[in-house]
Amino acid sequence: MSSPNPLRGNSVFLILLLFIQLLLMSGSVKGRDGVSRLEAAVVVLTSPVAFAASWTGSGVRSLFLGIRGTLVARTENLGFRQALEDLTSELDRLKEVEPENRRLRALLSMREGMAPESIGASVIGASLSRESRLIIIDRGSGSGVRENQAVVAWGGAVGRVVSVAPGFAKVRLISDPNSGVAAVIRHNRVDGIVLGEGGENLNLTMKYVSGFADVSLGDVVVTSGLDGIFPRGFRIGEVTFVGSGGEVSREIHVSPACRIEELEDVLVLTGRTAGGLLPALEPETDR
Repeated sequence: MSSPNPLRGNSVFLILLLFIQLLLMSGSVKGRDGVSRLEAAVVVLTSPVAFAASWTGSGVRSLFLGIRGTLVARTENLGFRQALEDLTSELDRLKEVEPENRRLRALLSMREGMAPESIGASVIGASLSRESRLIIIDRGSGSGVRENQAVVAWGGAVGRVVSVAPGFAKVRLISDPNSGVAAVIRHNRVDGIVLGEGGENLNLTMKYVSGFADVSLGDVVVTSGLDGIFPRGFRIGEVTFVGSGGEVSREIHVSPACRIEELEDVLVLTGRTAGGLLPALEPETDR
């Protein structure tokens, strides 16, 4: 086995030192752009790695910003949608409340102008059959309601109280076949009694009117105050039919001023309210 040649090892070491010296000398030489060849070589060798690292960082940052923007937009959309739903619900509530406010304002106006001694009440039930027509109101003896008190609404006469409990009362409508209201034709004071027709018909009949009385279609019929229940001047309805009749009496049909199916709020008259005609909800031309 031959031993290592020390001369050969020294030669290799010497060549390596010369190469390093030449490399350093060439690295110290700068080009026209002021960059040494060594620096340029280092940049060339490391630029792919640096570019890859830079691209990766930029991509991650862009991805993060995109995700954050999407989350923010989605959160804002949810907020806008909730706000829209809240506004829609509020609008629906206002639409529902507005008719009630109009009714209450009309009722308050009627109470102040026509029936200062009265109790406001809401209709909470009804019993409308061929033999009986009753409504139930949410005020009773605890609120000062008594039997035989007149009940009116913005349209006109409604009925009278027939039974009372502490928290509610029953009202017999003027369209009930067992009801009767003293009435007059407004323009000429022809008097009679208005009765409910019963059955399926909600209309009224005015009886005991002279066969020679001047009564025409569209005449307004009001309470006369002679029955001791209703004060005078509250609207009952309008004449819709006038029969030929005889010398003693003639048949007259009256359409009620108050629409029972739309009745929600009423006034119970607790005192003898002064006269004066209750105005209609819509303008009309009187004879």
